[in-house]
This record gives sequence, C-alpha cells and structure tokens, in this order.
Amino acid sequence: MYSSSVTTGDFERFVAQDVVAYTDARYRTIPERASRGLVGHSMGGYGAIILPAKNPGIFETGVSLSMSFRTDSQYVDEPQNVFDTQWGPVFGGIGKSGNERFTDHFVVNSPFHFFSDPENHYLWDLNFFITCGDEEETLGVTNEELHNILTGLDFPHVYRMGHGGHSWDYWHHELPEALKFIGCVFQQVPYPGDSLKTAGL
Repeated sequence: MYSSSVTTGDFERFVAQDVVAYTDARYRTIPERASRGLVGHSMGGYGAIILPAKNPGIFETGVSLSMSFRTDSQYVDEPQNVFDTQWGPVFGGIGKSGNERFTDHFVVNSPFHFFSDPENHYLWDLNFFITCGDEEETLGVTNEELHNILTGLDFPHVYRMGHGGHSWDYWHHELPEALKFIGCVFQQVPYPGDSLKTAGL
C-alpha cells in the first residue's frame, strides 16, 4: 500500500523522501516538482493518486492505471476476512464493521474524502491521468466514481475507460497515451485530449 500504514510503517515517506532523494543524488534529474511524475498500476495506481495529493511540493503529476482502492460503500461492504487482511492492517479497524471502519487514518488517505475537502485547494495544481478497463467490475466502479467526483468539482483531469481487465495487456495499451500526457505536462504544452474525459478506445 502506498500510504503510511498503522502496522508496517511509513511507506509514503519512504517513496516521497528517500526514493526521491536517492534518485536526485545519483541521476541527472531536474529536481523540481514540475518535473516529477508517478505511474502505477493496481495499488500502485492508488499510489500515483495519493502520493502527489499528500506531497504536492514533491510531485505534480500522477498516472493511475486501474487504481485499486474502495469507495466508502465498497469499504463498508468488504467481506470481514478481506477487510482484516487487506485494509485493516493499513488503515486500522481490524475486526470492525460498518462505519466503524472509517478510521481517521482511512479518511485522510482516501481520495474520495480529500478531493471533496474545500481546504485542499492546493490539489487543483496537480495533474492526473486515470484509466481503467471495462472488465474490471469492482475497480471499474471505484475508478468511475472518482472520475465522477472530480468532474463534479470541475477538477481538470484525463479519464479513460477502454476494453480490458486487470492485466498487462490493458496497461501496455494505455502506457503510450499516459506517457504522452506526462510529456505534455513536463513541457507545459496542452495535452491533445479532452481535459475531463477521453473515452471510446
């Protein structure tokens, strides 16, 4: 999981600080937020959203391929054994059910919460490319709901849903467009797609 965990440590700090410092010290980078982006698939797709949102002074761009996370309703409905092994160890609340699962740690790390918080106005300076296959089922609902929230907030972003599932076949298909998006952001030129939604792959 790409956030700090209540049981296994602060992975967010490790990526945002240690990995960035290591990379900048050893490679010819441009050590500025405008020249840093993240690409991730599945839970890494969640990381590509959460890390820029929580560390906007370090990252400016995130590309999320089939983000693995849960809406609030999905989180409440998650089977107890799945919740206790996958989500509870990260966000707390092992053994809890219903709304008791919404720990403070979960709320501050949920894009469904922090994008809706008017205090987080700095988020509008970030760039996100979100894509998910139409055979994803649960994650299709998750990603579509995040897109709907961002659209309702007039938050510029790119959203794509094409044919495919949770597989490298789909992610390989999407990577060229994702890299084009990152290139446009880094060069500060307009991305030649719809700023809110690109569909019909």
